[in-house]
Amino acid sequence: MPREVEYRDFPGGPIRIEFSDELPHWNMCAPCGMLSAEMYKDERGHFFCRACVDANSQRKRIFCKHENSDVQLSDLNEATELVLSTQELTVFCPNKKLGCTKYCPLNNMKRHWVECPITPNTKCKACDTMLPTKDLQDHEGVCPETYIQCTICCQGMPRRTYENHQNECQRPPEPSKRGPIEKKSFPFVSSSASAPASLTGPEVASMKGHDLSMTKSITDEEKKSCQFCERPVKKCNYEKHLQVCVKREEECSHCSLPISREDWKTHEDVCEKNPENIKRESAPSVCKLGEKGKKNLTSDNEAKNSGTPKQLLHSDKNSSKNSSYEIITHDEVEDVAETKTENKRIFGGPASKQAGTSAASQYSPKPSTGNAMVVEVDPSDGNGDDRGNNLLDLFMVVVFSMVLMLRRMLGIWLRITFFPLKTLRYLLIKLLWLVTFGPAGVAAALFLLFFYS
Repeated sequence: MPREVEYRDFPGGPIRIEFSDELPHWNMCAPCGMLSAEMYKDERGHFFCRACVDANSQRKRIFCKHENSDVQLSDLNEATELVLSTQELTVFCPNKKLGCTKYCPLNNMKRHWVECPITPNTKCKACDTMLPTKDLQDHEGVCPETYIQCTICCQGMPRRTYENHQNECQRPPEPSKRGPIEKKSFPFVSSSASAPASLTGPEVASMKGHDLSMTKSITDEEKKSCQFCERPVKKCNYEKHLQVCVKREEECSHCSLPISREDWKTHEDVCEKNPENIKRESAPSVCKLGEKGKKNLTSDNEAKNSGTPKQLLHSDKNSSKNSSYEIITHDEVEDVAETKTENKRIFGGPASKQAGTSAASQYSPKPSTGNAMVVEVDPSDGNGDDRGNNLLDLFMVVVFSMVLMLRRMLGIWLRITFFPLKTLRYLLIKLLWLVTFGPAGVAAALFLLFFYS
């Protein structure tokens, strides 16, 4: 892959420039191997410069060495992507070998090369005059040998003969005795175009009626402006251009909004109706009701911040200020009622038919969502009976402990006082056990009856 490439669009003709990076061979013009500011490509991605296309405009086809066959000019499209990417590449000044160290993007190098003090003089192609490069463009506007085109008959001629030709061309042509004169096509020659050296002199007169090789095959009338990017496109290639135009708007398949192709990828990632984006959003989880870790939504603001669905947010005007909301299923309501009834039966509470109703009465069902419902929990509904049972348990334990402690202290006192009298000490201790057996037994019986009944 080369780094030095012949570039056409410099004043004075093609010049060799060096790129900072290597360029693929496929980016060069297939016939001449040069780069240009106007490039075309065929359906297979092979490129052709404007000069080669104009040179083959009469043949209506151009030879491609990559395909080893001719390509129809009507099948070519403007290679805008290649031109834009190439113009942004960094190149070195063509005068690098002469000592210039300037480097810049290709689209700015032409201006630098014209103003570079090391740039040598350039020869005018029309009159062979050597002059500074920065004055070449002004010279071509007044050069007598530069070819221009007559605005009446479209004939090309040197500027020095244009005034005389205008005087003759003003008169309409005389009718021929042989019949009407066949209108011949003349090439389009711009005012800045210069005639080849072989066409200067008396041989120019013999070239009247013949087409030059460098002609402009596409006129403004044969082009159509794209309605999306406003680029001029040949009418025959307009449909192909619409298929690749990055500014063309198409409706989104999800939200039906018109989106340009260059913004299509960004819109796909943020489209609210895209199923893939909906799957990424985290779905709200339903917490099961347990002894610990219950998710209480104490206020509507906390419910919004926690991401709870709107249908789970419910406020009751008749509910107390201290009430909170819990997410609970219908089956769990029945389980709570059964658990409440079982606790009442085990711990001595009233195990009536209304036990299940009273256990479930603390929950006020709200509108359900799916398999879950929101219930209002009344924090004022405590376990009053449970608190009474707990106090009774504590009292029984204290009484039983005091009886045992008293008996133990009396036993120690008897052992110390009647230490020498073993028989008397033994009898007194047995008497103590008999005396204290009644209260201790009663306390132990009540304790066991309460916990294991």
